[in-house]
Amino acid sequence: MPGRRRIGRIALILCLVYCFAIAFSAFFIAAEADHPCVGEGCPICHEIRSCLHLLSSVLLAGTGACVVFAYLKSSVRSVRFVAVYQSLLTLVSLKVKLSD
Repeated sequence: MPGRRRIGRIALILCLVYCFAIAFSAFFIAAEADHPCVGEGCPICHEIRSCLHLLSSVLLAGTGACVVFAYLKSSVRSVRFVAVYQSLLTLVSLKVKLSD
């Protein structure tokens, strides 16, 4: 199982990098919100727009992931309910008499 361990470590590193980028984007926007702007072509304004774009895409991806997760969870729950309900329905439990 060394392959799974390696994939888990890579996933953890990517998750940490992702969280790092989100946190420092928010901190950069807060720190540079009242910078002395030089007008059009301001590099700080460009970076702030890039950070806002990153945060908005993270919000969109997070929302999409939550919707998919909620849908999958509800569909699994309904499948389990149907499976349990159908297993309770037998000819004996329904008191069906099989006579010709």
